[in-house]
Amino acid sequence: MSSSNSNQRGHRTLRKTDEKDFSSPHQITEAQSWPSQTMKNGSVVNTSAADTDECEDDEFPSQVRNSKQMVSEQEYTRSAANESPTLSLKGVGRYLLYAISNSPSTNMERHTRQPQKSSNIERSPEQLQAKSSTNRQILKGKTVHVEELSEKFDQEIKEKEAEWQAKERKLKDQLGRMQSQSHCLENEIQQIQSELEHRTRILEAKVQQANSEKEKVEADYNLFIRQKQEEKFKEMGPWIPIEGSKVIGDLDRLKRDMRSFGKGMSTNDLSVFQRLEKSSHEALMNDLAEVCVLRSDSLPEGLTSSKSPGLLLNALLAHHVYTVLFKDPFFFLNNGLGDVPKTGLDSLLNEIYSRTQQANQEEAHIWRSQTLRLLLPPLRNNTSSQEKGVHLWTSELISNAANLHATRFLEGPAQYLIRDEAKANCSSKLRSIYHTAANISYMMWTRRTTMKCFTLKHLGQRAFNPESKDLIPHSSVKYDQFEDQLEGRPISLIIHPLLQLFGTNDAKDYDRGSVWAPAEVWLDSRKLAQ
Repeated sequence: MSSSNSNQRGHRTLRKTDEKDFSSPHQITEAQSWPSQTMKNGSVVNTSAADTDECEDDEFPSQVRNSKQMVSEQEYTRSAANESPTLSLKGVGRYLLYAISNSPSTNMERHTRQPQKSSNIERSPEQLQAKSSTNRQILKGKTVHVEELSEKFDQEIKEKEAEWQAKERKLKDQLGRMQSQSHCLENEIQQIQSELEHRTRILEAKVQQANSEKEKVEADYNLFIRQKQEEKFKEMGPWIPIEGSKVIGDLDRLKRDMRSFGKGMSTNDLSVFQRLEKSSHEALMNDLAEVCVLRSDSLPEGLTSSKSPGLLLNALLAHHVYTVLFKDPFFFLNNGLGDVPKTGLDSLLNEIYSRTQQANQEEAHIWRSQTLRLLLPPLRNNTSSQEKGVHLWTSELISNAANLHATRFLEGPAQYLIRDEAKANCSSKLRSIYHTAANISYMMWTRRTTMKCFTLKHLGQRAFNPESKDLIPHSSVKYDQFEDQLEGRPISLIIHPLLQLFGTNDAKDYDRGSVWAPAEVWLDSRKLAQ
């Protein structure tokens, strides 16, 4: 019985020894899935079992085996049902012991040693006793070794358990800190969101307040503008100046009408210059000298084609229209007041205008503008009959002045450049041109700006500059082909004078001018083409 208990302790010790090879539950699971490893680790048990089979008593080995098998099965069953890491390690040891006890190699050794048993029985009692004593000593030594290994294994298991528990506590501490940090971050996020919502509400309130202030400022500004406009309208009275863009458009149409008249009414025969009498020829050349640069009382070389009379007639007409109608704001009074004898009223008014400009330029231009506005009040629904009478009277003076200047031009030296068959029909067209020009001029002089007209007398010494805004080439000049070569060449003919406006409608900045009608010039480009 003591031998059986000793064997059981030995097997338990061996199982604990085998458990030392696994330091974690994961390794234990691997050990359970690999029985071949457990067979290797049970070599000590096989040796112990073999030695036990060599005992003196023939019944002893079988009892040991039966006891060992029963204990192993019970321990294996209990270890398989246990899930804790420590018991699983012990269960692995029991499983190894059970596997070793029932392994085929152990059974083979038992069967091979059966003949030795019979041979041992045939030995003498002294030999058997000595052999048994030796086996007991060996078994006792191995049992002691197994117990030491078991104690060492238990100690390592305890250390591992302590290490695992420490790691578990550490992980729990880390998890707790992370949860605490997460909670803090959530609180901070909520706080930030609350602050953002609060700031958003504040900004929305400020935006609403700013919009209210903006609307109030806009209302005050609009009221101020209306008040200023009303004040200006009161100062201006019923008069409203025509927009500058409309005036410029009217000047362009006037320019086209004069070009059409020169092209349609002019002669194509250059021999007219030779057929004229001396006095008529001299009168025509004197007029042409106002628009053309003559060479030894002769026309420039380039003006010898059949189209040249049309250019010359156009130049003479434009020069006459602008000099008699646009240079003088009181042009309609140069022949008196119609029913009143001529007294040089226009000269008197121009003298007053000139002298007051030297004393107070702004007030002089305002006086001239207001005088012309008073003489031609606008026709409206609320216009009085007296104002209508003044308007009609001034309009007749303007029309009479236009007719007078048209007749003078048609009777002047320019008539020699008009075809004989066209003279009968050109009178009405010419009067229409002068009427249009007279009305444009009068309306421009009612503005508080002032006008200046520049002819060949002012532009004759200038060289052609394609970059200049106040000079443009005539369509007969091959400007696109010889743009670079034409630059700097002298101007030979002024077909249309230059008209500039100075100042503003507020009677300011009279030193600043703007081009309202550029000068149209001609220069010889034939030599460049050749």
